[in-house]
Amino acid sequence: MLKKAAILAIWGLLVLVFPTASQTPPALPTFRPTIGQHRADPRNSYHRVVGVLPLAGSGATSDPKRPKYAPAPGGESSSGIIAFAYEPSDDGKWAIAELVAVDRSALLPVLAETGLLVFEKGKASRQTIESAIRQYRKDFSLDRFGVAVQ
Repeated sequence: MLKKAAILAIWGLLVLVFPTASQTPPALPTFRPTIGQHRADPRNSYHRVVGVLPLAGSGATSDPKRPKYAPAPGGESSSGIIAFAYEPSDDGKWAIAELVAVDRSALLPVLAETGLLVFEKGKASRQTIESAIRQYRKDFSLDRFGVAVQ
């Protein structure tokens, strides 16, 4: 009888150490390191608008030509726009511009002005933006246009 009890005790320990397929151990929490995550493309960060804006500035060194609403170089921008890029239209009267701001409220004056062709990047489709702007610049492509902000 003692021999049978010893065998059952050993069998019980073996079952605890080596569970069968029906007795799976509890799942451990998964650890997902952030090392393998990709960074966002700097051309897609912050709030951005792309549009056809009138040119501002006299063209002098102290007042270069730039899109309306774009900050003057060398000074602090009180408008909240932190970066911009532009290309002149085919006729040279307009600027195809991308304006970048940390806060969307800085772009509201641009979006609210009537008579301007302006799109919020990420809300309007790529095809909509490109087809509308190609009326002003024939070779326009969003792949070759924009500003990267770190």
